[in-house]
Formats: sequence, C-alpha cells, structure tokens
Amino acid sequence: MTRRGWLAAAAAVVLSGLVYTNAIHNPFVYDDNRVILQNRSIVPPVNLRAILMHDASRPVVNASYTLDRALYGPAPEGFHVTSILLHMIVVGLLFWVAWRVMEDWRRSLGAEAAIAAHPQLVAFAAAALFGVHPMLTEAVGYVSGRSEILCAVFFLAAFLCARRWLLGGSWRWRAVAIALWFVALASKETAAMFPFVVLIYDRVVRQNNGSEWRRAWRGLHLPLFVIATVLVAARLYLFVFGEHGGGLTFLPPFLLVEVDVTLRYLALMLLPNGQSVFHAIPLFGLMTLRAWLSLISLGALVAFTWWIRRRRGVASFGFAWFLLMFLPPAMLVAMDRGEPMAEHRVYLAACGLMLAAGATIGRMAARFGSVHPLATLILRVALVMAIVSFGARTVIRNIVWSQPVALWAEAVGKSPAHWYPRLLLGESLHNDGQHADAVAQFRIAMQLRPNEPALYTKVGTCLTELGRLDEAANAFARLQTLVPGSVEASNGLAAVALIGGRPDEARRRYRASLDLDPDNIQARRGLVVLEETIGNNPAEALRLCEEIARIAPGTSGNDDCINRNRARLGGGSAAR
Repeated sequence: MTRRGWLAAAAAVVLSGLVYTNAIHNPFVYDDNRVILQNRSIVPPVNLRAILMHDASRPVVNASYTLDRALYGPAPEGFHVTSILLHMIVVGLLFWVAWRVMEDWRRSLGAEAAIAAHPQLVAFAAAALFGVHPMLTEAVGYVSGRSEILCAVFFLAAFLCARRWLLGGSWRWRAVAIALWFVALASKETAAMFPFVVLIYDRVVRQNNGSEWRRAWRGLHLPLFVIATVLVAARLYLFVFGEHGGGLTFLPPFLLVEVDVTLRYLALMLLPNGQSVFHAIPLFGLMTLRAWLSLISLGALVAFTWWIRRRRGVASFGFAWFLLMFLPPAMLVAMDRGEPMAEHRVYLAACGLMLAAGATIGRMAARFGSVHPLATLILRVALVMAIVSFGARTVIRNIVWSQPVALWAEAVGKSPAHWYPRLLLGESLHNDGQHADAVAQFRIAMQLRPNEPALYTKVGTCLTELGRLDEAANAFARLQTLVPGSVEASNGLAAVALIGGRPDEARRRYRASLDLDPDNIQARRGLVVLEETIGNNPAEALRLCEEIARIAPGTSGNDDCINRNRARLGGGSAAR
C-alpha cells in the first residue's frame, strides 16, 4: 500500500474515533445493567470458569468485560473507550479488506482493469462511511453491543488470512484464519456466515476456476462448511437443552417478519431517519400485501446482486455479505430468542454494504474522470459531505444515548402503542428520581399489557418509595395473583410492611421469600435492616451479610454492613 493509502487509512480510523468521543462519558443503559452491573463473574477476584460460562455461547465478550473491569473499575468510561478502540480497529481492517478485494477484482478483470476504480478511493469511501455511520451507534456507543464489534474484528482478520491462503500462502494462513473464525464465533453467532462470505469472494471477486478452484474447495471451503455444520449443530444443542430445558419453539411467521426487518435495516443504512433503541415490529401473515411486498423487494435485491456479479464483482460481493449476516439472527428470532429488530445487528452486515458503496463510488469516479475533471471533484465533495452528515448524526445519537430518559422517550414516541418502551421509560424516570412520572408510564404500560408481571413489580416498588403504601400493596398483591410464589411480590409486601411499621409481618414475608428462593439477596438485606434497627441483633445481621458475601461477592454496601456489625460485636464473635 502506498504512502497516500496509509494516510487515507489513518484518516478513516481517526474519523471513526472522533465521532464517538462524546460517548465516552455516557452511562450504562438498558441491558448494560444485566451484562455489566449485575454480572458477578467480572468482579474481582475473578474466576476463569465463571467468566467463560457466564455466557457459554459468547465467552470472548464476557472476557473483554472482565478485562475492562480490572483495568478501569466499574465506571462506564473505560468500557466505552474499549468499544471505541475496537471500532477503530474494525475500520482499519475494513480499509485493508476493501483495498485487497479491489486489487483482486482488478486482477481478475485482466485487460479491462483500467476501467475499475482505484483501490485507495474504494477503501477510504468504504471505511470512512462505515466508521461514522449513525446506524452503528447502538453497537459502538452501547456497551452491550460489544459482541458485534468483537465479532467484526476477528471476522475481518480471519477473512484477510483466508484470502492470503487462497492466493497461494502457506498452510499457516489457513490455520490462523480458522482460529480467528473460532474466536469470532465465540463473540457472536453471526460469524457462522464466514464460509459463505469466503466462498462468494473466491467465485465472484477472484473468479476462481479450474485446478486452483479444486485446491481452494478441498483445502478451505469444504472444511469451513463441515466445521460450520458441526458448530451450528452444537450451538442448537446448547440452545435447546442447555438454555431452554429441552424445549424448542420455532415460529415460521417470524422468518417472514425478518425479511421485512432486513429491508428496514437497508433503508436505515441509506437514510438513517427513524432510529430508535426499540422498534415495534408487527407480526403479519403470508397472505398480506406487506408480506408480498417484502418478499418481492428482497427477491429483487438478491436478483440484482446476482445480475451484477460479472460486471461489478466487488459491489455484488458486498451486497451478498450484507444479506447473509441477517440469517443467523433471523433464525434465533424464529426460535423466540431476542427482539425482532435491533440496530446493533447491522454492524457486521454494514461492512459488506459499505464495501459495495465504496466500489460504486470508485466506479463512478473512474467513469466521471474520463468525462471531465470537474465531475470527479463534485463526486469527492459529495463523499465528504456524506461523511460529515453521517458523522454529525452519530454525534447527535451519542447525545441521545447519554440521557436514558430521552432515549426511551424517543422510543415511546415512535412506538406509542407498545408496552415495552414505556416500561423502560418508567425505569429510567424512576432512576432519575421522577417517581410520579414513572408511575404514570407504568400504569399506561399496564393498560397495554395487563398481565405482565414485571410491570407490577416496578410500579409497586415506585409507589413504595413514594409512600403510597396501599397502592403499592395492591400492585404486589396483583403480582402474587399473576405469579403464585413470586419472590418479588413477597419482598415487595415485606417492604410495604416494614415501612408501614409492621416489623413482624415484614420479617415473616422476608422469611417466606427465602423459602421460595434460598439465595435471594433482597430478602436478606431486608432482614438485615430489621435486625439492625428493630431487633438490635448485630450477630444475626452479621450472619446475613456474610451469607450475602458468599452468595453474591461484591454486592454494593455489603462490606460496610459486615464491618459495621463486626465493630458492634467488638470483633471477637464476628471473626467466627
């Protein structure tokens, strides 16, 4: 690569980092509470088995969180810095992939190579547009989107190594490619599409055939597909028997919905208006106009990708890459795993789409350059304007993500008839101290979904903190009716009794919670309050706090509880 090429790559990488500088101080939001704040496996002292088994299908992601926690502590800034740095690495790798793929395409054209675009322009356009595109903010600026970025890092690196072997490299390149692919798979299931991407590159971009094709098929493509089949079967076994107790729900109508979702992703990539942390996707049947429009549109896109493969091989390869990446999440959604649409899923797919965009821009530059120099200048200005526009939108999206209330208010505004964004808006308002507004959102959500247990837990907790104890008790009683044996209902009624000055009832209900769930932390903490304030029993309070330390090490405030009660006992009995 030339000196100008290195400068172009550096410019794309730097731009991709600059647009996320205002995301560094953003708080943890949404699933971050579960995967980071409530994740005991990443809290020192760490246990390697606990790290790897916390999410057995994506151990690399949890390992990265553990490293962040060890380096930066529990604050979100360090986690954001790591995600941004990984994104910059992806941009650099995509630049390299685009450059090499364009070189391979020019080589396959032979005498017609003069009409092809220069690899430097293609690579810069692809990497820069990818690096600043606002649709990627949910993967980069949202810590729980880390799986997408890690998968992309190892996927692109594996592709470069596989390409090197296909061009005649030693067996080591093949071995490294497969190893990197395994790491990508251990980051996210989307990497299962790697064999298809390599195969399409070999056939469409390199136009491989003859004896060289037989070597590639036997030496790389066939082994990749065999390994992928085994790994997919193993993942399905883990999904069915390890995660769902032997039960498998498969909902074919969701596959039709995912066709529509794929087109929505494409539309948002082309015109990123209407972004949201939550998208309400309606379920529709095959015999509807929407279904047929979606199927015809996707079929036309696939046909177009096939039609241009000989004249615009890189663009065809990029479109195929984009479409393939939505197959694994579509299958998981059809098995009732995950939301139908989540913007972070577009990350690795966007690498292919931006590769196609870069190739198209490069081809236009080559054509315009032969017409008039001014046409090339106009195209370059348009590219710069697109990069600036996308970058500005990304900065704005980061600001939205910095305010959980605004983030979920936006989602409610775009899906006002859906209960779920109102639940999360209520949680955000509650965390922000706006309890009355939170209760209002919870109540609207309860009207939309009256049998959702989580809503009664949230509204009961919020009403308790507001001192509206009778209303809180009614909410927890309703929860107990919906879910007999609910620990949340028992703990909620215990808290209401404690605040209402009925310690005996509170103690009885907390004990009932422990009968339902012997490892329940909230019940133990409630009992600690009772023993310290009313029972005046530091020995029992200490015992409960030590149980909490054993069950959930690092629980906030528990070390203070242990030290406080040991001091009250004089240190002697506490040591035992």
